[in-house]
Amino acid sequence: KETANQRLVSTDTLGDDVAAVEASIKKHEAIETDIKAYEERVMALTEFAIELSEEGYHDIARISRQNESVTELWHQLLALLTSKRRRLEASMGLRKVFQEMLDLIDYMDEMKIGLLSDDYGKHLAGVEDLLQKHSLVEADVAALADRVATLSASAQKHADDVSEEEESYRVDPGLIAERQEELNSSYGELQEFSSVRRSRLEDSLGVQQFCCDADEEEAWLKEQQQILDQDDHIRDMTGVQHMERKQQGLEAEMIGHERRVESIVESGNGMLLSDLFTASTIIKPRVASLDKNWANFRQSAATKRQRIEQYQFLYQYIADAEETVDWLSMMEQVVGSSEYGRDEYSTQALMKKHETIEEELLNYEKVISALQLQFAQLAPEDKSESVSRMEPRIAELYTGLLDTSARRRGELKGAWERHKFWRESELVESWIADKRAMVLSLETGEDVVEAERLRGRLSALEVEVRAGGEGQVERIDGMARKLLEGGHRDGEEIETRRDHIKERWIEFLELLQRRKAEAAAASGLQEFYHTVDETIKWINEKAVLLENSRGAEGKDLDAVLKEQRQLQAIERDLLALADKVGTLNADAKSLSGEHPESADGIGRRMDELNRVWKDLSDQMTNRRAQLGESGNLQVYLQDIVAFQAWLSDAYIRASSNELPSSVSQSEEKLKQHKELNAEMNAYTPTYQNITSSGKRIIPDAPAEGDDLQAEAKRRLVAVESDWAMLWDAWEGRQELLIASLAYQSFKRDGEHVEVLLGEEETYLGEGAEGAGSLDEAEVWLKKHEGFEEKMAVHDESVNALMEAGRKLEEEEHYAQEEVQRIAHDVHLRREANRVKAAERKAYLEASLALFQFHRNTDELDDWISEKAAVAGEETYRDPSNMLQKLKKHKAFEAELEANKPRLDAILETGNALAEAQPDSASSIHGRLDDLQSHWSNLRGKSMDKDRKLSQANDQGEFSRACADFSSWLSDTMSALTSEDTGKTFRASII
Repeated sequence: KETANQRLVSTDTLGDDVAAVEASIKKHEAIETDIKAYEERVMALTEFAIELSEEGYHDIARISRQNESVTELWHQLLALLTSKRRRLEASMGLRKVFQEMLDLIDYMDEMKIGLLSDDYGKHLAGVEDLLQKHSLVEADVAALADRVATLSASAQKHADDVSEEEESYRVDPGLIAERQEELNSSYGELQEFSSVRRSRLEDSLGVQQFCCDADEEEAWLKEQQQILDQDDHIRDMTGVQHMERKQQGLEAEMIGHERRVESIVESGNGMLLSDLFTASTIIKPRVASLDKNWANFRQSAATKRQRIEQYQFLYQYIADAEETVDWLSMMEQVVGSSEYGRDEYSTQALMKKHETIEEELLNYEKVISALQLQFAQLAPEDKSESVSRMEPRIAELYTGLLDTSARRRGELKGAWERHKFWRESELVESWIADKRAMVLSLETGEDVVEAERLRGRLSALEVEVRAGGEGQVERIDGMARKLLEGGHRDGEEIETRRDHIKERWIEFLELLQRRKAEAAAASGLQEFYHTVDETIKWINEKAVLLENSRGAEGKDLDAVLKEQRQLQAIERDLLALADKVGTLNADAKSLSGEHPESADGIGRRMDELNRVWKDLSDQMTNRRAQLGESGNLQVYLQDIVAFQAWLSDAYIRASSNELPSSVSQSEEKLKQHKELNAEMNAYTPTYQNITSSGKRIIPDAPAEGDDLQAEAKRRLVAVESDWAMLWDAWEGRQELLIASLAYQSFKRDGEHVEVLLGEEETYLGEGAEGAGSLDEAEVWLKKHEGFEEKMAVHDESVNALMEAGRKLEEEEHYAQEEVQRIAHDVHLRREANRVKAAERKAYLEASLALFQFHRNTDELDDWISEKAAVAGEETYRDPSNMLQKLKKHKAFEAELEANKPRLDAILETGNALAEAQPDSASSIHGRLDDLQSHWSNLRGKSMDKDRKLSQANDQGEFSRACADFSSWLSDTMSALTSEDTGKTFRASII
C-alpha cells in the first residue's frame, strides 16, 4: 500500500520552466526535510524492535515483520526521494539550458537589430569606427559559437543520458531538438547578418575611401587651380625663373597625383562594375567630376606651361633687346666720341681702332637679325606697346650707329687729313718764315760789290724759293681744296689757314721783289761797269793761270796731274765766263738803250771784254791740244780719279752713322740704302773695267822713274781696297738700318700698346657701382668678361712687344736700355691693369652673389608668406573631413621640413657674404633675421594649427561616440517602451 509520502514523492509535478522547477525543488527540499525528521523515529523503531528481540518479546515475529516493513518503506521512500531529486535536478538543468538558449537567442536577436542597421558611416572615419565595432561584434559572434555548441550539447545530454527508471519521466526529445534547431537557426542568421554587414561596411569603406581620396584630390586640384588662376605679375626674367621653378614643382607633383587620380578612377570604375549598393549614386558622379576636373587642371597646367614658355621667350627677348640696346648705347658713346686725336699718329691709331669697331658693328647685324626673328616669333598678346617699340628702336639705334660710325670714319679721316694739312702748312709757313728772315737779314751795302752780291743772292734765292715754294703752296692749296670740297667740319679754319699761307707766300714774294728792286736800284750802271771790270780782271787772271801751267808735258806726274786739274778748273770757269760774257753783252745793249749818254763807254768796255775773252778762249784751245797728247795713261788716270771720287762719296753715304727717328724714316733710309746698293751694282762694271784696264795698261813692274805708271798702280790698289771697304760699310749700314727699323717698330708698337693700356685704364677707372638689380649685375659682369677678353687680345700685342724687346736685348741692340725701359713700363702698367681687373671682377661677382642672395631670400620669403597664409587658415573650425585635413597638414609640415635645407643654405650663404662683404653685413644680417623670424612664425602657426586640428579631431571622435551612444540609447528605450508583447512564444522571447 503506497503511503501518502510515497505518493507525494512520486508525483511528477516538475514544472515547465525554471521558476516552476525551482519551486518544485524547494517543495521537494521541504518534503526531504520533513521526511528526514522521521529518520530518528524510524531508527528508534528499529532499535526498539532490536531491543524487543533481545528481550525476547513474545510477539517478536510480528514486530520484526512490521519493523522490516517500516524499514523497507523507509528505504523505498528514501529511494523515491533521491529519484525525485535527480529528476528535479535534471529538469532544473534542462530548464536552465532552455533558459540560456532563450537568453542567448534574445541576445543574438539584439545583435541582429544592430547588424540590420542602415548606418554604414557617413564619412571615412565613421566607417572605420563602425568596422572596428563590427570586428568586436564578429568576435562576439565567433565566441557565441562555443556557447551555442555547449548549450546544444547540454540539451542533447538530457535527451540521451536517461536511466531506465527515469525513461518515463524524461522531457520530450522533440522539444529539445526544436529548441536546438531554433538556437542553431538564430545563430546562423546572426552569422549571415554579420557577414552581410561586414561586406557592406567594407563596401562602404571602399566608397568612403574613394570619396576621401577623391575629395583630397579635388581639394588639391582646387588649391592648385587657384594658384594657376592667379595673376602672373611677371616683371622680369627673375620672376619668370621663379614661376618656372614653381611650375616644375607643380608638374613634379602632378606626376604623383596623376597616378593617384588614375588609381582612384580605376577603383571607382571597379566599384561601378561590382554593382555596389551605393556605387551608382555616389561614385559615378564623383568619378565623372574627378575626370573632368583633372582634365581641366591638366589643360590649365599645359596653358600655364605654354604661358611660362611665352614669358621665357618674351623676357629673353626683352633681356636680349635691352642688352643689345645697352651695347648699342655703349657703342654709340664710343663711336660718338669727340676725340679725334692730337696729331697724325694718334688720329691714325684711332682710325685703326675705328676700323675694328666698324667690323664689330657689321658682325653685330647677325644679332639684330636674330632679335628680329625672336620678335616675329612672339605671341601676339606679348607684343605690347613697350615691346613693339623695342624692335624699331634697336633698328633705329643700329642704323644711327652705322651712320654715326660712317660719319666718325669720315671725321677721323678728315681729322687725319686736317692734321696732315696742318703739319704741311706749318712746315711751309716755317719755311717761308725762314726764307723771309733770310731775305730781311741781307743788307744792301754801301758799294757796288756788296749790292751786286746782294742782287745775286736775291736772284738765286728767288729761283730757289719759286722752285720749292710754289709747289709747296700749291700742295697746301690742293689739300685745303680737297678738304673743303669734302665738307670738312673745320672748313672755315682750314680755309683761313690756307688763305693765311697764301698771304704769307704772296707777302714773301712781294718782299723778295722789293728787296730785288732795292738791290737793282743800288747797283745801276756802276754795277755793270764793276761787273765788266771784274770779268776782264778774272779773264786776265785765268790767262795768267793758264800760261803758268805750261811745262808739265813731261813725265812729272804731279805736274801733269796738277796742270790737268788746273785746266779742268779753268774750263769749268770758262763755261761760267761764257755765260757771263753773253749776259754782259745783253746787259750792255739794254743799258745802252737806257743810258744813251754812256753808250760809247759801254761799247769800249765791252770791246775790251770781248777781246780778252777771245784771247783766253784761243789760249785754252791751244793748251787743251797740247795736254791731249798725254796718252791713254792720263785718260785712265782721269777715269780712276773720277771713280775714286764716286767711291769716296758712296763710302760717305754707306758709312753714315745718322739714325732715323721714326718707322717711316727708317723705311725711307732703307730704301735709300737699297738704292745705293743698286748704284753700287751699276758701278760694278765700271770697277771691273778699271781693274781690267789697269792690269792691261799698267805693267806689273812700272819702269824706273815713270811716276805716272807708279801713281796709276797705287791708285788701282787703292780702288780695289776702297771697293771692298765700300761693300763692308754698306753691309754694316744695312745692319744698322735694320736694327733701327726694329727699334722704331718697337717704339711704334710700344706707343700703340700704351694706347691700348690707356683704354684699359680708362675703363677700369670707371665706377662699377651702377648695378641696381640682378639683371644689371649680370650685364656688368658680362661686360667685364668682354673687357677681359679684350684684355686677352691686348695681351697678344703686349706679349708680342715684350717678345720683340727680348729679342732686341738678346741681340744686344744699341738702344737696349731704352727698350728695357719701355718694356718695363708696359709690364708695370699691364700688371696694374690685371690687378685692377681682378679686383673689379671680384667686386662684380660679389655684387652678383649679393643680388642672387637677395633674390633667393625674396623667393623663400614669398614662399614662407604663401605657406604662412595656408597655415593661418582656420580649417579646424569646419569639422567635416577632419582626418583628411590632418593628413593634408602632415603633408604640409613635411613640405616645410623639406624646405628647411633651403633656409639653412640661404643662412649659410648670407653669413659667408656678410663675412666677405663687411659693408653689406648689416643689411644681410637684417634680411637673415627677418627670414628666420618669418620662418619661426610659420613653424609656430603650423604647430598651432596641428594642435588645433588634433583637438578638433578628438572633439569630433568624442562627438561621434556620444552620437553613437545616444543612438543606441534611443533604440533601447524605444524597445523597452514598446507595447508589442508578441503573439507567439518565440516572438514574446524576442
